[in-house]
Amino acid sequence: IVGGMFAGRLVGSALARRVAAVPLLLGALGVSLVGFAIFWASPVAWGAAAGLMVLGIGNAMHYPLGVSMALAAADGQRDRASAYSMYATAIGFGVAPVALGWVADGVGPHRAFLLMPLFIAVVIGLVVSERFPA
Repeated sequence: IVGGMFAGRLVGSALARRVAAVPLLLGALGVSLVGFAIFWASPVAWGAAAGLMVLGIGNAMHYPLGVSMALAAADGQRDRASAYSMYATAIGFGVAPVALGWVADGVGPHRAFLLMPLFIAVVIGLVVSERFPA
């Protein structure tokens, strides 16, 4: 995952100069879903590792694009938007592993990882709903 994130940041930072944040974030989320699918479906270790690499490539741009979008929408309160972004990140880092562990205790670790595409789908829904409000 870390190697994929390194590659994803290198490529993603170049793409961010040419592509708007919302489509780039949606693309990154799509890459993350593909990487997860490869990881999940692989019956061999090298296939799972390749899936994690692709997952890392997609994950690389989630945080910087999310913060960038929050700052762009801050309407003169960039410091507040930055702080809320940090709180959200901290909560995510604190809650997601505990939630995954709690679910894994009940259904096993392999099935518990199905939370990942659910989390990604929620983010896609949030990005699309913000981009195209009803």
